[in-house]
Amino acid sequence: MTNQVANTNQTQSGAVSFEVNGETIKLSPQIVRQYVAKNQNVTDDEVMYFMALAKAQKLNPFTNDVYLVKYNNAPAQTIVSKKAFMEKAEANEHYKGFEAGIVVMRDGQLVEQKGSLSLPTDELIGGWARIYRDDRDVPVESVVSLKEYSKGQSTWKTMPATMIRKVALVNAIREAFPSLGNLYDKDELPEQRKEVNGVFEPTPDEINNFDKQAYVEQRKADFEKKRAELSQPKADAETGEILEPVAEMTGGLEF
Repeated sequence: MTNQVANTNQTQSGAVSFEVNGETIKLSPQIVRQYVAKNQNVTDDEVMYFMALAKAQKLNPFTNDVYLVKYNNAPAQTIVSKKAFMEKAEANEHYKGFEAGIVVMRDGQLVEQKGSLSLPTDELIGGWARIYRDDRDVPVESVVSLKEYSKGQSTWKTMPATMIRKVALVNAIREAFPSLGNLYDKDELPEQRKEVNGVFEPTPDEINNFDKQAYVEQRKADFEKKRAELSQPKADAETGEILEPVAEMTGGLEF
């Protein structure tokens, strides 16, 4: 009877518990909101999906195996760390190691370079990785494009070779071990943009390609259009009676 009551309370609270490396992990919607997501805007569905995924894959959010990230009201993202991917691969009895590196354009030729080291004259094109299993005749390979994944900021700007190599490695691990097919590293997912009062922060490309002169000209055109609209009195369409006098715009544009 006691166990039945305990199970009922657990179901009602939505809490789950599971073991990771001999440690019992307990998660509830309240714990996830307060200590994992740290965002009260996460929905019940997003919280329950996160908890179910963590339990099914035996991922510990308190050792940064898995994260729940949400900006404002954008859909939440469940993110798995590279460390967790590596541990999952190494725990598989058929795993026999990996190779990974970068793809560069060197003297007009595409070259696969191990690691993240390149020559000053190389052009970084992408990353590659191979996962070896003793139950397959050929390694699982992944080759990814820098252009497709680079966000152009933060570590992507300062360490692009390291980042694209990591993406290739995680991609290859996921393909080599299909049970990890619904797990993604943060650098594989679309970038979420912060929003303030309905305005999204600019992307790195928008910042780098910002044309101040074009912006000023557009602002001037918008200003003159508004001035022209206000210079026309509003009249009744049938009688022609003036409903509102001509308004005046005060102030001007500042840049």
